[in-house]
Amino acid sequence: MRKPAWRSLTRRLFWTAQAACALVLAAGACRAGAAASAPAAAASRPAINAASVRWVHAYAAFGTPKYGADFDHFEYADPQAPKGGTLYLKNPDRRTSFDKFNPFTVKGSAPGGQAIFMFESLALISGDEPQTMYGLLAQTMQIAPDKASITFRLNPKARFYNGDAVTAADVKYSFDALRSKYAAPGYQTAFAAVGAAVLVDAMTIRFDLIDKSADTLFALGGLPVFSPKWAVVAAGAASAASAASAPATKLRRFDEIITEYPITSGPYTIGAVDSGRRIEFQRN
Repeated sequence: MRKPAWRSLTRRLFWTAQAACALVLAAGACRAGAAASAPAAAASRPAINAASVRWVHAYAAFGTPKYGADFDHFEYADPQAPKGGTLYLKNPDRRTSFDKFNPFTVKGSAPGGQAIFMFESLALISGDEPQTMYGLLAQTMQIAPDKASITFRLNPKARFYNGDAVTAADVKYSFDALRSKYAAPGYQTAFAAVGAAVLVDAMTIRFDLIDKSADTLFALGGLPVFSPKWAVVAAGAASAASAASAPATKLRRFDEIITEYPITSGPYTIGAVDSGRRIEFQRN
């Protein structure tokens, strides 16, 4: 990936990105009815010459992105910030314990902070300009002029913590899982405005939209990506290490992924767990 100066960003960046994703999910809930009743006219829509649509590093809903394609950190982040040490955080909400490691399903409680520190999305919303997203796992993106589709080309350097490259198939698996009936309703609603996810090649995926709006574009930019190996059913695959190395054969249903550690690409992984009372994240 681009030398991710954001990995040394302050906690503010993580919380800003998480709040922005929550707003996108809320916006998705508002438009669910319209998306469900929209006519399936994609087949009759005039084709757009993809060659005429340029690839960009960022997308701004208003104006132009503040940062250029070669930027290496946000102005509000210090790439020279000291690294190392231990930061102790209290529980961020009313959860008193946790009994699962899947933050995307309804039943049970996942640890606070897990979605922030472990998962990466296709793009990241900046914290110092109006609604603008920059490629994170995605190196570039291509948005149709009429917002009928958005295509993401993944960064060839993007890796899950087990060393596997992040591919378009991984993105599609994540999208399909979060839009399925086994995911929490908020995710189902946010992605209901998407008609289809199409694998263009091993590193490129296109999403065809039903609701051709900036809200849908940003919802897809905020799509958290995880490896299908998280769902692998393998003897003894109760830990992150064994699940990560297990052959991808039979996969669990998404809501049956409970105690398996997520296989992600974020800046932290699970280091230690104390019976639902404490979780320790370590740098990836």
